[in-house]
Amino acid sequence: MSHKNSHAETYAQKASFAHVLCTTSSAAGVIGTGLAAIFDSDHTSVVFSSNVSDDITYTADAGTFTFSRAGVYHIILVANTQQESSSNNHSFEMKLNSESALYVGQKRVNTGYDPVESTHQTIVSITAADVLHLRMKTAGNTATIIQGTSVIITEITSGHYASQLVTANGTTTDVAEYNPFDTNLSGNPSSYTTVTAGMTVTGTDGSFTANSAGRYLIMVSNYFVMAVQGGGPALITMKLKKGGTTFATRAVMAIIGDDVAENTFCLIEDLGAGDVLTITWTTNDTDAGQGVRANIGTNFSAYRLHEEVHTNGDTSGFFGYPYISVQSLADSISTVATVSPFDEDSYSSDDFETRSVSDITFTPADGKFTVSEPGLYAVVFNPIFSLSSGGTAVITINVNGVTQVTGTGKVADGPDPLDKTTTAFLELNKNDYVEVFTDMEAGKPAVVMAGTSIAIYRYFGFFKTEDTVADGLISDDFTINTFSQGNLSAQYERSVDQVPFKLGAGLNLRGVGNSFVGVKLGDKKN
Repeated sequence: MSHKNSHAETYAQKASFAHVLCTTSSAAGVIGTGLAAIFDSDHTSVVFSSNVSDDITYTADAGTFTFSRAGVYHIILVANTQQESSSNNHSFEMKLNSESALYVGQKRVNTGYDPVESTHQTIVSITAADVLHLRMKTAGNTATIIQGTSVIITEITSGHYASQLVTANGTTTDVAEYNPFDTNLSGNPSSYTTVTAGMTVTGTDGSFTANSAGRYLIMVSNYFVMAVQGGGPALITMKLKKGGTTFATRAVMAIIGDDVAENTFCLIEDLGAGDVLTITWTTNDTDAGQGVRANIGTNFSAYRLHEEVHTNGDTSGFFGYPYISVQSLADSISTVATVSPFDEDSYSSDDFETRSVSDITFTPADGKFTVSEPGLYAVVFNPIFSLSSGGTAVITINVNGVTQVTGTGKVADGPDPLDKTTTAFLELNKNDYVEVFTDMEAGKPAVVMAGTSIAIYRYFGFFKTEDTVADGLISDDFTINTFSQGNLSAQYERSVDQVPFKLGAGLNLRGVGNSFVGVKLGDKKN
C-alpha cells in the first residue's frame, strides 16, 4: 500500500503471512529418497497459487520463504502425498538456513489407499533474513505431490504462546489415558523441543497453562503407532481437555503395518488465566503390553490470538477477530452423496457445538459460515471419515458457492476412521459465506464422524481502517479527498445520500458537466 500515514498501511506493517496452495498435482514420482523442496514450482506439471505479505519472500523456483523481519510464527503444512510403488514412509522437514531441522515428522503411505494427508505444524522463532525450507522425501522409490497440499505461515503477535514438539520416537506405553507430553511416563519420547512465552509448559504432567485470559488457537497433531508390533488394529480415542474436563474428542484407527498414523485437532477456545490444557490417548486394545506410542512430529501448539484495541475503544481489529470454532458431536447419515458436515440435513439427529464465536454467523440449516467483516481469513477444516468400503474422498472449501480449495485423498475401509485436514487462507468481503463439503467416490458410502470440526478466524482486517467514519470528502483547506485511503476504506461502512459522481467530480443531473469539473484530484476547489 502506497498511501502514507493511512490506517491501512499501519495495519499492513503488522501483518506478516504466507500461503501457498497446490492447485494442480505434480507429475508422478517427482520426490525421491533425497530431501526436496515441497513448494518448488520446478516440479514437473505442478501448479501453486500464493498469497504472501511484503515482508516474506516466497521464491517459487526454490520453494523457500525468506523473512525480512524477526518474529514468532506458526507454520501449518498440510501434505497430500502419494507413493508410486511399494508402500513406504514419507518424511517431512522444516529447517532454517543451513541449520539442523527444527521439525521432522513421518507418515506411512500405503499404495493400497493413497494419496494420504498429514498435518505438520509447529511454532518457531525467526530472525531477520532467515530462510525457511519445507522439504520431504520417501524412504524408497518415489512420491508425488497431490492437489490440496498447502502451507500457512502466520505471525504470532500476542506474546502468549507454547509449542512442544516430540523429537524422538517413544518406545512403549500401556496406560489407561496416555499423555504423549508427560515426561514422567516410562516409554515416552526421550526428547522434546519447547518454545514458549506467556504460557507455562510443565513436562512432568504434560500440561500447557494459559497465564493470561483470552481467545486461543489450539492445534494438536498426533503421530502414533501401536506399541506392540504384531498386534491387531485398535481404535485410538484422543481427548483434548481443559482443567481435566474433555471438550473435544476424536477416534481414529491404528493398524500394525499401516502406521505411523496421524490425527489433528484444531479449535479456538476461550481460556481464563490459569486454565490448563492436556491431551490424552486411549486404545480399545486390552492385550497385555499393548497400547500406543508417540512418534516424531507429535506437536501441541497453543497461542492467544491478538486482539487490537483501537483508540475509539473498538476491539474489532485483526489477528483473530471475528472468529468461530464449531464441532460435530454426531455421526452423519451414511451416503455416497456430497455431504455438508455442518448442515443439519446431513444428520438423522444433528448435534453441533460452538466452542467460541464472535461476528461470524453459523447457520446449521444450510451449513454456512457468514463473516461480518472483510479481511483475510484462515480456515482449518478437520473432517473424520468412516467407510463401508475404501474410496476416494474429495474435500472442498467454498466461498459464496465457488470452490477455493480442493483436497483429494483415499479413505480405506481398514484404517478408518481417519481424518483429512484441509486448510484455506481466504480474502473475504463483508457478508461472504464459507461452506465445506466432502464427496465420496461413486458407490462408496461414507459417514462423517463425530469430532469433525472447523475453525475460522480473521488474521488481518486489511479492508477496514481503525476509524469507521470517513476522513471527509473535502478537508478544511478545501482539498478534494474522494480517493484518499481514509475515505476509500471507510466507504465500506458509509451509507449516506449522495449526488451522482464520476471521477470524484459532481455531474449535472441532465448529464451536462458543471463548470468546475476541471479540478484535478488533490487540487483545491478554489
